[in-house]
Amino acid sequence: LTCCFASGVVIQLCDSTLYEGMCYTLVGYKTSRGATTFVVVLTAAMLAVTLAVILVSTVSAARVKTMRLVSSKREPMRDGITLADGQQWHLFLSHVWSTGQDAVAVIKNELL
Repeated sequence: LTCCFASGVVIQLCDSTLYEGMCYTLVGYKTSRGATTFVVVLTAAMLAVTLAVILVSTVSAARVKTMRLVSSKREPMRDGITLADGQQWHLFLSHVWSTGQDAVAVIKNELL
């Protein structure tokens, strides 16, 4: 957003007749056409980088290893395939057998 604002200021500065010498002094462009070309190229580069990041994120998310059921090759708990009729949620309560069994039993009873 800051880059877009700064680009607009540069184009306005170079397009204005009041600041003819200032455009070259501050930005390095003699005409507003040069500044506009720079802004268009900068915008295209930002769009390309954004699309590349989205592509890399999508590919890396698709390659994440997941547990799958042998029978259906689907992830467990997807679309309710391992839940009984009428059940909507599944919860796994992990605990240390020697010290957490009673506490987890209380949590389970509270949730039911």
